[in-house]
Amino acid sequence: KKKSDEKIKHLNSLLLAIRNVNQLIVQADDLKVLFQKATEILISTRGYKDVSIFSQNDDINKMELVGHSGIYNCENCMSFDDTGNNPVCINEVIKTHSTQIISGIIDFHKKCKYFDDKTHVHPTIIVPLIDKRRILGFLTVCYETGINPDEGDIKLLEEIAGDIVFACYKLNADKKLIKNQEILKDLVENTAEIILNISQSGKIIFANPSAYKTLGFTEEAVNELSIMDIISSRDKANFQNIFEQLLTGEKIEKKEILFIAKSGNETKSD
Repeated sequence: KKKSDEKIKHLNSLLLAIRNVNQLIVQADDLKVLFQKATEILISTRGYKDVSIFSQNDDINKMELVGHSGIYNCENCMSFDDTGNNPVCINEVIKTHSTQIISGIIDFHKKCKYFDDKTHVHPTIIVPLIDKRRILGFLTVCYETGINPDEGDIKLLEEIAGDIVFACYKLNADKKLIKNQEILKDLVENTAEIILNISQSGKIIFANPSAYKTLGFTEEAVNELSIMDIISSRDKANFQNIFEQLLTGEKIEKKEILFIAKSGNETKSD
């Protein structure tokens, strides 16, 4: 019964770790916060001795420590290049692109310039953060002396490593989207061209500053207008045809349209 209870407790802690990290990934909007909190979650839910996350910085060709919780004073950077000038423990990971387990061999750690405890050696799992065969970083986990990593732990850490890679791309994609939106907003607000957003019924739901300036309407007035209210009578039939083509998803060539300003003057726009 004791072994059964321990197995259930072990399984529950694995599931708790996965759930908490997944929740963190959904909520996090900053990679530094994500990395750090992921290490804290693994320490608190699994009782590991030490957890570190390293991420490749291509600008300086270094593997940087981006998240850490536990007992060791890890280096801020370690070499990571094609010459093998890396910590001994990760050379095999780089070579095989697979998880490696170090079972606490003292002689092994004595060779490591990054390891600051040469006498009390702990079993360690090193999981590569991989995307499309490219190593983006490492998740390293140290255990209490005498505890051997089991298959459940290995699967847990590999799943979390995959989640971290996904989160990196998700947050980077979000940043790119925000940047693109800012560029588009700047273009829309500062261009001299008239830009209008029109509903399927033809109601104007957005106009850029140039539209207000060129046409002479206030924002309140534009909100009450249909697009046909500001199209020159000479171009209404032509625009109606273009509008119907757009509604059906057809591609149209760039064409000039005559608008009628509040003053009654006509003005051209693409």
